[in-house]
This record gives sequence, C-alpha cells and structure tokens, in this order.
Amino acid sequence: MNDNHGGARAWGIVTACEYVGALAGAFIGTRWKPSRLVLAAAALPAAGAIPMFLMGVQAPWVVLAVATFIPGACTAIYYVFWTTALQNTFAPEVLVRVNSWNIIASYILMPVTVLAAGPLVQGAGPQAVVLGAGVLTALAVACSLLILRTAPRVLVTTSKGVGDVPVPS
Repeated sequence: MNDNHGGARAWGIVTACEYVGALAGAFIGTRWKPSRLVLAAAALPAAGAIPMFLMGVQAPWVVLAVATFIPGACTAIYYVFWTTALQNTFAPEVLVRVNSWNIIASYILMPVTVLAAGPLVQGAGPQAVVLGAGVLTALAVACSLLILRTAPRVLVTTSKGVGDVPVPS
C-alpha cells in the first residue's frame, strides 16, 4: 500500500470495508438457508482470493476496498453456516469439545503463515506471494468442494432432528 497505493489511510479504509462486509454477511447468514449447508459453507472461503488477486495485479486501492466487502460478507456467512452445521450434527454435550478442536486446527497454522510471510515476500516479492496465496486459496476450496460433492451422504439424528450430511470416506 505504501508503493503509490494510498498508504496507511487507504489500508485502513480497505480493512474497514471488510468489516462492513462482515456485518452485512451476518445479516445475510441469518436469512439464507441453502439446501446443502455444508457445501455452501465450503464454497464461501473462495471469496478470500478476490483481494489477493487484486493486490497481485496492483489494482487501485479503491477497487481493493470495494472488493474486500465480498470476502468480509462471505466470512460472516461461513461462520453462521458452520456453527449451524455443527449444532445440527453434534449432540449438545459434545458440541463444545468438537468446536474446540475446530478452533485449535484453525489457529495452528496462523503463526506458521505469519512467520513464513516475511521471507516469502522478501524472496519472491509481494505480488508473487499474494497471487500465489490467491491460487492456493482457490485450489483449497476446489478440493474441499470436490471431496464434499463425491462423499456419500448419510442421515444423522441428533437432538436437533434429522439431517443429511456428507461423510468423507
């Protein structure tokens, strides 16, 4: 952002747009009820690649700011869907433990990526790193969707009722 892309002020606006998107996404998540909840949730993280690709091609900061609204919204919708899927799949007495393992898995890679970012940017350059991150994000989502689409579906009965969920083999 310091290389003729608006600097710290512009980055503040870009970041704020992501959180405005998250607020909108939370409202959308309370209303949208997709027929395949887990599949819809698995597709939403792909939106995170949008700002990465835009940063990689050095789009103007205004375009980046508008574009960050989308992954902000998709992240909030994802959390609503994922939490709903967990609550509909697991009994209340194990839900907290399942969610704890989910959180641990999510946080394990964060320090690794932060530690790797500096040397990667220094070695390959910022544009290559954000473009690579965008490609990896899209590939990860595509792999998840492929697995979910091909997984056999089973009926799961919990205290919340009966739900049709994919079970990877």
